[in-house]
Amino acid sequence: MLKSSAQREGSRIRIHAELIRVADQTRVWAEPYQREVAGILALQNEVARRVARALALKLLPAEQVRLANARAVIPRRTTPTRRAPN
Repeated sequence: MLKSSAQREGSRIRIHAELIRVADQTRVWAEPYQREVAGILALQNEVARRVARALALKLLPAEQVRLANARAVIPRRTTPTRRAPN
């Protein structure tokens, strides 16, 4: 099972990810990450690669390319949208 938590503080995000063996509830792997929010997709890809490595999975070449080519995210504050009157 993959268990994770995320916290955002200003322009930074902190993620803690861990793999747990369900049968006996032991931790197989765990790692903390801290990055700028703009690099969130690269961070997501890094975590995916590390989890795959921890599970001893072999990624296909196309998957490796996709994970290597993360784009930057420009965070912006969103506002709730208004609904049109019925």
